[in-house]
Amino acid sequence: MRLKQRPGDFHVRELLHENFICAKGDYAVYRVTKKKMTTPEAVKALATEAGLETGDIKFAGLKDRQAVTTQYMSVPRKHRAVTLNEGDLRIEHAGFSDVELSSEHSSGNGFEITVRGLWREDVRVLRENLEGVREHGLINYFDDQRFGNLRHDQGWVARELMLGNTEEALKRMLFWPSPFDSARYVRYKEDIGRNWGNWNKCGGISRGFGEHFSIFDHLVKEPEDFAGAFYFAPSRIRLIHLYAYQSHVWNRAAALLVRDACAKEDRTILASDEGALPTYEGAPPADLVMRAGLRLPGSRLEDCGEDKAIFEKVLAAEGLTADQFHIEGVSGFALKGEDRPLVSLPLHLRVRPAEEDRLNHGCSLVKLRFDLPRGSYATLVVKRIFEMSSAMKAEREKRDAERGDNPAGGRGSRFGGGSLERRQGQGFQNRGRDRDRDDSHSESQEGGYRRPEGAYARGGEPSGERPNREGGYQGGGNREGGYQGGGQGGGNRGYQGGGNREGGYQGGGGQGGASRGYQGGGNREGGYQGGGGQGGASRGYQGGGNREG
Repeated sequence: MRLKQRPGDFHVRELLHENFICAKGDYAVYRVTKKKMTTPEAVKALATEAGLETGDIKFAGLKDRQAVTTQYMSVPRKHRAVTLNEGDLRIEHAGFSDVELSSEHSSGNGFEITVRGLWREDVRVLRENLEGVREHGLINYFDDQRFGNLRHDQGWVARELMLGNTEEALKRMLFWPSPFDSARYVRYKEDIGRNWGNWNKCGGISRGFGEHFSIFDHLVKEPEDFAGAFYFAPSRIRLIHLYAYQSHVWNRAAALLVRDACAKEDRTILASDEGALPTYEGAPPADLVMRAGLRLPGSRLEDCGEDKAIFEKVLAAEGLTADQFHIEGVSGFALKGEDRPLVSLPLHLRVRPAEEDRLNHGCSLVKLRFDLPRGSYATLVVKRIFEMSSAMKAEREKRDAERGDNPAGGRGSRFGGGSLERRQGQGFQNRGRDRDRDDSHSESQEGGYRRPEGAYARGGEPSGERPNREGGYQGGGNREGGYQGGGQGGGNRGYQGGGNREGGYQGGGGQGGASRGYQGGGNREGGYQGGGGQGGASRGYQGGGNREG
């Protein structure tokens, strides 16, 4: 199964509350449709056209770069009128509103998704699952898009802060090696690693690179004040890491609820970078139906009520106590609780008949349409629809045992054939132990991600051998003066130390480009396909087993 092979394969349409847009008001509202562009980039374009600052532009939420998305943005009524239709961006006036647009005014999103690379058995699974998902929904987990920190090998920055490892957290957030770094970023981070502790030297390197030098200016004045240095890091990156860990704790608590309420044969396991995501098969059990939701935990779990015990169990597996679930004295890391529905129900779920997939020989494609409440993940709905139930898996194993592995038959589409074992990366099954094992978060295992000890030690280099990547510094010599283009992946690509940038990478091709697949991994955030990508081998997720990059 493959998502987002083409930008037009994934359409997202923001849904606002009825009557938010009106004929008159103090704010103008624009409808913004973009492709291969992040929301902040679209905000900057609108601000430029309207003669405003980016801070004057308000919106309800970030939208995926690797999709065609339509969302709304509000601006003060006094501005230069905007009408724009250029390339991958269209901006048109939609009306007015009495207040600035915020997340409170969004009721959710509508999705139109083309799912490619389907074999005959995939289509059969969809048909058998469709009515159950339409009627009963699924657990409202956070999906892979929330956890860009894992894709970039950073682990849990917020957890490090909770444990008091402030220096380690700063390095992981901004200077940790990522398998997606361009050659330019690799050299920059290696230089910072070699000179860590020499803050004047690190400041000079960062000035030459053009990022993060204010952090080292602070450390020159206050050499041990790593907590204070966080203030000078981009606020969006800080929030990304805070929300990622809070969401991870929520996911693990929800998974425990499902395991307590459903027998093993009555649940389906969805694969995820963050850990196995069990959900019910058929109708949800009464214990889950009676719940209004599961709260995203706030500081010290003080707002979790009767659910505090289950969150304490999750934190114990993380090596934390409830009192430690709090970050004090670090700007941008204030934990706030929030109500979240436990079950997500896709509305108006419709599927068009399967048709030939001209991009993937011998496969079919289907087109899905549905709406979701704000904060729910469409990719998770797709995973659930195409995930075999326990009965389906037992039937397949029995059938395979009876006839053996027949390359000409098995899980073929109506346009071709091929056995499951011969088709690497074609589904959400067989993805690696932690991604889909039902026991991947036991009491004896700390939940989440763990990087090898000793990496990026103070004053040293990042651990492990790295390939000799050509390019980077123009003319070599004094590196503080440059990082001027050149080399493979030399543009300003990659994230500033990480964080999920709406699912996309600036630029393309070269090392760190968006087309780098994961062997056997299928879709990691909806856009990576098969193949043996350069993610780096043995990215171990805590709980056992390695994930081949």
